[in-house]
Amino acid sequence: MEPSATELSDAKPSDAKATDKRPWAVGAAALVLFLVVAVLIALSIPRGGSTTQRSNFAVASSATGGQKAAVEMLLTVDSLAAAGGGIQARLLAVSGDSIPAEGATVFNSIGSIPTLVVRPKQIDQERTAFLAFQQGAVSDYPFDSYRVTIELVALAGTDTSLADATKRTVLPIRIQGSSVAAGTIVTATSKREPNGSLTVNLTVRRSLVSRGWTLAMMAIYWALAILAACITYMVVRRRRPMETRLLAWLSAMVFALVALRTAAPGAPPVGTFLDYYAMFESVGIVAASLVVLMIFYLVDNPSKSQTR
Repeated sequence: MEPSATELSDAKPSDAKATDKRPWAVGAAALVLFLVVAVLIALSIPRGGSTTQRSNFAVASSATGGQKAAVEMLLTVDSLAAAGGGIQARLLAVSGDSIPAEGATVFNSIGSIPTLVVRPKQIDQERTAFLAFQQGAVSDYPFDSYRVTIELVALAGTDTSLADATKRTVLPIRIQGSSVAAGTIVTATSKREPNGSLTVNLTVRRSLVSRGWTLAMMAIYWALAILAACITYMVVRRRRPMETRLLAWLSAMVFALVALRTAAPGAPPVGTFLDYYAMFESVGIVAASLVVLMIFYLVDNPSKSQTR
């Protein structure tokens, strides 16, 4: 028995209303999924460190009791070479107010420039050095934090040999630090040892801007991947028409997501926190969505799509 016209008229509005609600349900599910991923990433962030920007860091000195420095030093951090395991820096040493007439020699723990000779009223040539990390891993990018330790002692005289070091006078030194490394924050702490040497600990972190942009990239990755998966679901469920331009769009997105990786501040190597918690997953989701749509396009019955 065929339904009457009255029954058909009663059924159509409810069916149309139910159909109209479905896209909003999918959108709501996508939003919830995005928020869940955001919370999981936030809980996985490596903790630690201040995000205060500064171009100059603390001044260190081994002088005591109002002594004036015999050697004045300027340490400038030029760049962060996270993949190489250190920082590029420059050291400049000049004579201070209390330098003896015979000059001074600064011995330090920097392998490339273990000694600096300073003479009265002369400026030592600026030296470039690579300071290796004692702590820190680039795999935590953009929440990586590095520590560099430098030990220095100034002795009277210009002899660069430590053979008679115990017979030489230990001189007070003063170090002022500055940083021109883009996208980083450098802070320092110092400690005067009982033997008169000075230990300086440098801490290098990513700036707030660098961390913020990297987190924005992670949000972009997940938003595009989740929306691509939702569109694929809608097409496979025949709630949206299958169009071949969807295949071109997803194909381009796979390469675009990989290319976006080069915009990460500091050009970190592949295999960091950014990759494991955003890029790899998003590229995989988009690629899987592309494969699903390609298979659906091949096996789908065109006549069935036309009748719907």
